[in-house]
Amino acid sequence: MSNTQILIVEDEVFIALGIKKQLENFGYYVLGIASSGDEALSKIVEARPDLVLMDIVIKGEMDGIEVAKRIHDQFEIPIIYLTAYSDHANLQRAKTTEPFGYLLKPFNDRELQITIEIALYKDRVQKRMTDQQRWYSSILNSLGEAVITMDVHQTVLFLNPVAETIFQLKKQDSVGRSLMEACSLCSQVPDLEQLVTKVLNEQGTVRKSNLCYETLDTRIILDLCITPIRNEEGALKGVVLIFSDKTEQNQMELLIKKTVPDLEQDILFPSLTLREKQVLEHIVEGEATKVIADSLNISPRTVEFHRYNLMRKFNVQDIPSLVRHAISKQLVPVN
Repeated sequence: MSNTQILIVEDEVFIALGIKKQLENFGYYVLGIASSGDEALSKIVEARPDLVLMDIVIKGEMDGIEVAKRIHDQFEIPIIYLTAYSDHANLQRAKTTEPFGYLLKPFNDRELQITIEIALYKDRVQKRMTDQQRWYSSILNSLGEAVITMDVHQTVLFLNPVAETIFQLKKQDSVGRSLMEACSLCSQVPDLEQLVTKVLNEQGTVRKSNLCYETLDTRIILDLCITPIRNEEGALKGVVLIFSDKTEQNQMELLIKKTVPDLEQDILFPSLTLREKQVLEHIVEGEATKVIADSLNISPRTVEFHRYNLMRKFNVQDIPSLVRHAISKQLVPVN
């Protein structure tokens, strides 16, 4: 606790010195005492305290609540109010600054110590949660997939830049609304609402492939994965929808399917010389060696040489197997 630095904002000197002594007895380091709002803000700029004890009625143009609001908005430093006033109006104003504690004067040592310890603990937890949220948000924003999270009521909580781009949404217009209201996705994927409901009810992951989403100027193929979101205790908090853009992959697969027969032909045929192709065509026609030799104006021995090479290249042992292979692979025109 000795590393904790606390600023006291109190315009009554004797009260301020008494609080300072109490804090030092607890083991805290008192950064200073300020009697006005301007002085308090100046000390905070110079050396950021871990906690501010703020009297509501202080010297200067600003009261403690106005100063606390500035501290809250600019520095995010936890504040505990110390005041002799408990009227409803001041209490309501103080609540808007999100204080970490509210002590009514006079208070004893134990009340002050407990309030400070709770405030410091809450601040640590809150900062840790904020850091985690920023970290998770950074990860989601950097993903190449479109990510949308919803609560158990199917209200949009978050969407990353990829989701904004694909579905032509604006984050500020979509968060807080149902996905069905936010975009035309549900009309193009008719069972989307039912899929989300299924995940919420059964709390299992659902996947769907090759969804078509169309805008005025583009057509996108998407794969969808819907997964439940649970807290540390395992309670269901909502769902996350992850859309993977498969448009280019889909186009490539179609192109491959279209070109594979030609590709296979191109791969097999170039391995043959022009003379081998001619000899193979005559063999498929069932012509004898001498007939092939006369037709191509080569010697029978040359025909036998090319036939041997063809059988070796296609890894076959006899002429019928060579013919079947040539026909099945469409290596030669068949009448």
